[in-house]
Amino acid sequence: MIKITNLSKIFYTETSKVKALENINLTINDGDIFGIIGLSGAGKSTLVRCINLLERPNEGEVIVGGVDLTKVSEKELRLARRNIGMIFQNFNLLEQRTVIGNICFPLEIAGVKRQDAEKRARELLEIVSLTDKENAYPSQLSGGQKQRVAIARALATNPKYLLCDEATSALDPNTTTSILELLQSINKQFGVTIVIITHEMSVVEKICNKVAVIDHSHIVEQGEVGEIFTNPKSEIAKQLILPNKSKINIQEGQKGLRLIFNGESYAEPVLSGLVRDCGLDANVLFADVKEINGKHYGHMFLSFPSEQDIEKAITWLDGRKVNYSKEG
Repeated sequence: MIKITNLSKIFYTETSKVKALENINLTINDGDIFGIIGLSGAGKSTLVRCINLLERPNEGEVIVGGVDLTKVSEKELRLARRNIGMIFQNFNLLEQRTVIGNICFPLEIAGVKRQDAEKRARELLEIVSLTDKENAYPSQLSGGQKQRVAIARALATNPKYLLCDEATSALDPNTTTSILELLQSINKQFGVTIVIITHEMSVVEKICNKVAVIDHSHIVEQGEVGEIFTNPKSEIAKQLILPNKSKINIQEGQKGLRLIFNGESYAEPVLSGLVRDCGLDANVLFADVKEINGKHYGHMFLSFPSEQDIEKAITWLDGRKVNYSKEG
């Protein structure tokens, strides 16, 4: 388990100070794929670097596997970090080393014999589907292949935790999907707890079971991904999850309803039932459905000719316990 309590981080300059994180409280359970999402500059990368103390917080506790990393010696911290792998947006591979040399590097630092290190590296190359690239150099690899090498390197010391700082931001959509599927497989096969820092909701939807939303150095919302997706409460979460109204043709003064499908009501014929039973004309302005952890979640924006029609629709929806919000 990763438990962060009352964590704050301040960066000082010659003339000022910047609060990068303030009073952060998070619990990431073993086996989670936990997303931390926010806009650029919100503090999410600083937060993930505080988890392994690449950035040392000014206040608070960072407890990883029962050990408060803020209170241990430098030697104990180095040992604890073997339990925490990390991958980065720009891969951070050693250009002068081959693929197998990059994967062996953390094992060399840990004092593992060369023969044993290479054996472990080859096992990892099989896991990340790069057995034919053992002797290649990073310059000879695609972006997706580089990230696979970085993942293998991060797993070299058999960590229980894997931190991913914008690990797919430099990749095209198809490669992003393959890397996320690899991370999901690693989580299931080896029980590695994964923390994913991203500004893309699609990444969270794809593999995360829980998510925290960070905005201006604060955690403003956290919970199950399906819950946050269907009912975002903070303004930043709504901005990240819900479509911009200007893109769904809601005219000024026009009102309607946003129907919310929460993984259970998706299979119900809500729209056809609403139109048939109430005799209403409903215009679908936007619809979006996502599969999250095997369940379907979504939003549908409807407009109606009059306020009276909206009230009729609300009465019908209330009777069937369909979630909705009034828009416009």
